[in-house]
Amino acid sequence: VMVKVTSDVTFTITGGSLSISQPATAALTGGDSGLLGQSVSGALGETTVTDQRNGITAWSTKIHGTNFTNGTTSIAVTSVKAFVPATPLMAVTGTVVPTQGLAVDALTGVALAVAPNGPTLVTTAGVLGNNTVTFTPHISIPIPADATAGTYSGTVTQTVS
Repeated sequence: VMVKVTSDVTFTITGGSLSISQPATAALTGGDSGLLGQSVSGALGETTVTDQRNGITAWSTKIHGTNFTNGTTSIAVTSVKAFVPATPLMAVTGTVVPTQGLAVDALTGVALAVAPNGPTLVTTAGVLGNNTVTFTPHISIPIPADATAGTYSGTVTQTVS
């Protein structure tokens, strides 16, 4: 005689968070007087997006900022271009296809906007489960002919959704 016993088994996989990190500071160099009317460019440092939502929803990053000022002269954030160079390639873990679109240099970069608005910098497709993408955004700041000497500062913020 065979006796049969069965159990229904269920479990839940919960999704985690979507987060972004970037260095707290970045220093651009090369702002000597010979650059008036030209621009200063540089890396903001590595940005990492971590997607632990266990899903299939794509995500994108946006970038915005404040005007750059030295207390005397102000450079409008809307004149600043942001881009992610084509090389080095973005570091990826998990199943995701990131792209920076056409924003690969200072000429094709996207113009920053005043917070909280901002253009899309990196987008994704093909998301399946958890993933991480690391990239290094750059900015190019035009130096107006009437700029005064001094140290300029402003804030650049990236968001992910």
